[in-house]
Amino acid sequence: MNCIIPAQNTKVLSKAISALAKVGDEIYLEASRGRLKLTTLNMSKTVCAQCSFLESFFSSYDIKESELTKENKETLTCKLFMKSVLPLFKGNLEKKLDFLKIEFSTENDFIVFKMKYKFDQIVMIHKLRLMDLETLSIGIASSSGNNNLCASSSLLNQILSMFNLTDGEITLDIMSSRLIARNYYVGAASNPKLMRCEVKLGAGEFFIFDVKDETNINFALKPLRTVISFAETFNLQVGINFECGGKPLTLLMKNPTFEIHFIVSTLNPNNDAQSSMSSTSLPMSTQKTRRNLNITLEDQQALESENWDNVMELGNTSECGTNNNSFISMMNRANSDRSNMQRSKSNFYDKTSEFVVENSDNYLDIIPKSPESPRSKRIKLVFGRCYEPTICSPNLGQEIYGNSDSE
Repeated sequence: MNCIIPAQNTKVLSKAISALAKVGDEIYLEASRGRLKLTTLNMSKTVCAQCSFLESFFSSYDIKESELTKENKETLTCKLFMKSVLPLFKGNLEKKLDFLKIEFSTENDFIVFKMKYKFDQIVMIHKLRLMDLETLSIGIASSSGNNNLCASSSLLNQILSMFNLTDGEITLDIMSSRLIARNYYVGAASNPKLMRCEVKLGAGEFFIFDVKDETNINFALKPLRTVISFAETFNLQVGINFECGGKPLTLLMKNPTFEIHFIVSTLNPNNDAQSSMSSTSLPMSTQKTRRNLNITLEDQQALESENWDNVMELGNTSECGTNNNSFISMMNRANSDRSNMQRSKSNFYDKTSEFVVENSDNYLDIIPKSPESPRSKRIKLVFGRCYEPTICSPNLGQEIYGNSDSE
């Protein structure tokens, strides 16, 4: 394979490689008829980025047919270290180079980059050792989802400016006529250091807003920031293709000479919210008790500790007209036990300032009043001289020390 990239297109290639470097540590090169692909994958295999340069991107693009048909292949493939490729594309190459030439053959274990500079007719040759002759198969089409959005890079950049740089995820609630972007999802554990942000956008803000199935998706913000940064450099529109939460989302940028798309794994925040809410919510029996019964805490504990079997027996005998006084005495004894419990609790609260949790099965948290802080003696010791009188009436007009000057 021999291809020549003109100087004005070297900026696109360098920015594309820099974007791929933010995703993975290895770069896969695939040369086929009509296009050259650069692909990378992160370590956790949750983000895949691919840049496709069409034949019109090059001033010369040639692949030997014998290399393609030798092993019944349709592409020439190889793998390189990202750290070995990045140093070649630093700086403003479009102002320094006349052209960049890439040479690769299956018979060699290295790839050659030839840079022809404008001044002094300098040609710099870089030979990079290959890792392996293998390819990376994605298996996911960029237009596999049934929901499609398209917006300008400036609009998406304004949305990201509402979020903090420390935010790692974004949640999108996609409806038929609007989109809501959040840096959190409902039901997640609250973080006191996180400032919750929410941005609402109507369908008119997008160039394309084709939503067939309303859904919620959650994915990482890092690939989205990388895509928006690249799109702003060349004033490109960003397309978003997805199906639902839990299935891959595609961020797509197109140009007449090249295409770049990022495939990002997503989560369904509704499933995560249900699991987190079920672990933190109160039992249904406790919620019904607090909602339907308007009684005090002491009354509720007295009712729970009472033996209702004996009370029901006494109630049944009172209906027959017998032993009604013993039922009244039973209720009086319960009231006296409740008052004794209340007095013992009040005495306990006066002696301690710790939190008391009683009957954890009922989820009843009792928080007493904070005790008054004692007056500090250290303050009086340090600032004690400030409270002493500075002028004494008996000493007024009395000479305590004589003149220091002998004259």
